[in-house]
Amino acid sequence: MLVFAVSDLLRSQQGKLTLTVYSLDGQTVNSLTKTVTIPANTSTLVLEQSLSELLKGRQREDVVVSMQLFASSGASYQADCFLCLQKDLRLTPVQPKVSVEAAEGGCLITAKADKFVRALALTIDGSEDCWFSNNYFDLLPGVPSKCFVRTSLNPGELKRRLTLHCLNNMTK
Repeated sequence: MLVFAVSDLLRSQQGKLTLTVYSLDGQTVNSLTKTVTIPANTSTLVLEQSLSELLKGRQREDVVVSMQLFASSGASYQADCFLCLQKDLRLTPVQPKVSVEAAEGGCLITAKADKFVRALALTIDGSEDCWFSNNYFDLLPGVPSKCFVRTSLNPGELKRRLTLHCLNNMTK
């Protein structure tokens, strides 16, 4: 597996790269961290690792690879990738858990699951006056994701009307 970092900055930068391989059923298969140097205004190979070492016997269809780069500037970047075509992923059914709390101007939704969730879509039944900061995303196992909803609904009403859909629960 080759991992590249791309920089459009005019100065080089140090960073810490963390790569985690998760099984789609929620287990951490492998994790590694590496200090990297990213030269100015270029694309640079920052990690080269054999897939067999990374996957530890798992199949490509059963994992997701998550990468995070923490730059010395304080910025952080995240990218997730699959090692097969999306249609070949062996997703398992999942019921993400959500909590809703009041926030200034609306509500804050926190979603979390014990398995990988592909393409979680959040909608609110019967409400046209809502705006989501993000209502379509993946969930890594055990990693919560938050989104803000600008709405006049109170947290209890929003949670009651909240609908979750994901590719895990679609039949092939």
